[in-house]
Amino acid sequence: MNHVAFHAPLEKIEGFREQLINSGIECSVMINHADAETVPGETNVTGEPDDTTWVRSFYFLDPDGIMLEFCAPVTPGTDKLTLPVNSEGVKADGSTLVG
Repeated sequence: MNHVAFHAPLEKIEGFREQLINSGIECSVMINHADAETVPGETNVTGEPDDTTWVRSFYFLDPDGIMLEFCAPVTPGTDKLTLPVNSEGVKADGSTLVG
C-alpha cells in the first residue's frame, strides 16, 4: 500500500491543511493533480489550479508513518481512469493508461 486517501470538499481542503499544520503536523504543499490525458507525463501536476486540474490534495504522515492524503475533486477527470491502476500503469481490467 502506498497511502490512504480521504475525500475532502474542495472549499474546505485548504482549511483542513491549515488545521493540521496549526496542530504541529507536517504537511506537503497543496498539489494540483492534472487529468493524465490532458497533461501527459510522469507527474501530471500543475503549479496552480487550472482547467486541467482534476484533484487538489496534500499529504501527511500518521503517527505510525503511514502516508495519508486529503483530496478534493475539482473536475470529473477522464472516464479512462475509473479503474484501479498498478505501478506499471495497468488497470484492473488489463488495459493500460497509454494506448
